[in-house]
Amino acid sequence: MKKNIFVFLALLLAFAQFLPTVANANAAPEKIDEEYSPLEDEAALQIAKEYGITEEQMLLIDQEIDKLIKDGKLINEDEYTIYAEIPYLKEVSTIVSAVVALGLGFYAAGKYAARQVEVKLGVSPSEYKKWRWGYYGAVSIIGGPIMAQGFDDYFYGI
Repeated sequence: MKKNIFVFLALLLAFAQFLPTVANANAAPEKIDEEYSPLEDEAALQIAKEYGITEEQMLLIDQEIDKLIKDGKLINEDEYTIYAEIPYLKEVSTIVSAVVALGLGFYAAGKYAARQVEVKLGVSPSEYKKWRWGYYGAVSIIGGPIMAQGFDDYFYGI
């Protein structure tokens, strides 16, 4: 049972690695000067001379970079994802996945507790079924309804 809890936590952490951080997503994009010309920039000319880039190629590169500029700001790569379409989707999906992982952990803990009650206290499934709601209520008070459902499912063989 402990292995299942660790697997769920590992999956949660692995899923969270694919989501950019909130601080990163809310960072203001860098402002870009729209009046820039590579033919007037000495550093750009020096690099072009060093690598053998012609003025036409420099202007073509500048035009491609201009396509990435929107309203004087660099277009953030997050704007191309679904997260830009739906505000707070990353935060909500992270919270939902954390709640699911916790729920699965409590459910597994309920099954583990039921196994311990069966082994150490000798409660059989038939005896449990007679006093089902008493056990269910006691486990609900201690670990909540999800844990109680795992406890109940163990004795019913689910």
